[in-house]
Amino acid sequence: MQTISVRALFTEKAPRMAGRIPAPCYRLLERLAHTRELNRYVHYCRSLSPREALAVAISRLRLRYRVHTASEWSGARETARADAALPQDSKITVVANHPLGGADALVMLDLLTRRYGQAHVPANDLVHVIGPLAPYFVPVNKHGSNQTNSRRLNELFSSDAPALVFPAGRTGRPAAGRLAARRIIDFPWTKTFVTRSRRNGRTIVPVYIDGRNSLRFYLVAWLRTRLAIKANLEMLLLVDELARCRGTTLDLVMGSPIDAELLDPRRGDHQWAADLRAYVHALGDGRREDFFSWLRERRGEHGHEHGQNRVREVRS
Repeated sequence: MQTISVRALFTEKAPRMAGRIPAPCYRLLERLAHTRELNRYVHYCRSLSPREALAVAISRLRLRYRVHTASEWSGARETARADAALPQDSKITVVANHPLGGADALVMLDLLTRRYGQAHVPANDLVHVIGPLAPYFVPVNKHGSNQTNSRRLNELFSSDAPALVFPAGRTGRPAAGRLAARRIIDFPWTKTFVTRSRRNGRTIVPVYIDGRNSLRFYLVAWLRTRLAIKANLEMLLLVDELARCRGTTLDLVMGSPIDAELLDPRRGDHQWAADLRAYVHALGDGRREDFFSWLRERRGEHGHEHGQNRVREVRS
């Protein structure tokens, strides 16, 4: 069984950089990546099924979550049953904001596998080092072959399995650059999930996940940006951020399912992705409407249509 090692990962993914990193830095990175704990977890789960291994991870981190419909979240915040909040058909694309980078994916996988028995999420190919959970991940190598990535995504979206997608591709940041702000905003969403969901007759389920990383995480990201460092240094903190979520209860706000075929391609899939991103954030703000009702109000069409109806009434 392969041992998880930060040095080995650097040697594989960035061999030139690997040789320039001093030993003390590797020791620090090993602690931040919790490699000892990860290796103990992998060893413990070596003979378990993926579903059992996921349950062990949730249990060890003492992660809990509450499922809400949009109307419940804006009111008394009572929880809903997953079978009531999710469609019966498993051929769904669940799209969510990405505030945490670890705990959010684990709880969503737990929710979906409890409901449907399976689920898959496109993710950085580095997560495959966590062998017991690897079957849940569709590896996407940002520096690899576009043809290989496209084939893997085609297989996922053409299947009947639930697809969990974080369209931003990386964890969100505090609103308006205020590091201590409670509200976390996603980066712009890619259009892939819209195009492939429509093409394969999928239902899109928008979900808002309430949460945020530590102030340290956002401070590192802010400093990196200010210093014009391109390397995503804060990514090295994500495993430690997951460990910091130990004992956390996450709130999941489920929007109404959307038939992807109703997303007219003439509007442009980039625009649909942007609209759905804004709608997910609106769910977090307590909006109750379904996506299309919310969109009509946002675009001012509701008032326009109401005015036209009043004109018809006067004329008649």
